[in-house]
Amino acid sequence: MPDLYRDMVASLKKNYPSTQIKGGIAPSYIVIEELRVGTGYKGDNEQRIDVWIMESTGRNGKIAVEIKVSRSDFLTEMKKPLKRRPGLRLSNLFYFYAPKGMIKPTEVPPECGLWEYSPPIGKEGYDFGFSRNIEETVKAPWRDVFPPTWSFICSMYRNLDKQHKLEIQRQLEEIESKERRK
Repeated sequence: MPDLYRDMVASLKKNYPSTQIKGGIAPSYIVIEELRVGTGYKGDNEQRIDVWIMESTGRNGKIAVEIKVSRSDFLTEMKKPLKRRPGLRLSNLFYFYAPKGMIKPTEVPPECGLWEYSPPIGKEGYDFGFSRNIEETVKAPWRDVFPPTWSFICSMYRNLDKQHKLEIQRQLEEIESKERRK
């Protein structure tokens, strides 16, 4: 299951690129994995959003994504609707993201949408892009939200710093691996 989760996160990152666009303009999206809602360890602060996406241009739309890799996980979530509250409060759109066919469109709460994941077809590791990898089965309704709290902004910064360090570490390991092969 962890591999499926990682593949789904990777497909989101591919379809919401956080790389800089031509001319050094800001990245088109800010994508944060496992975003803690606050900086403390009590109440909502312990909750995490699986993937949080913010459009860095235009109207700065924010999307909270709750990844579900098993039907039982989704059904448990349906019994605890308050678990979604931080994601709903901090985003304009809230999506469940699950393997194709796992969640029935009629089961999706009215305040949420559903994206369905299909593994890439063809050569191993080749991704055909948004239209085949992620399908919007239920469109999430747009909600206007209040600006984020300072606590949330601090949490975003810490998470982005951690992701940046992990990416640098991965790149260094890749360079070391290439050097060893020479």
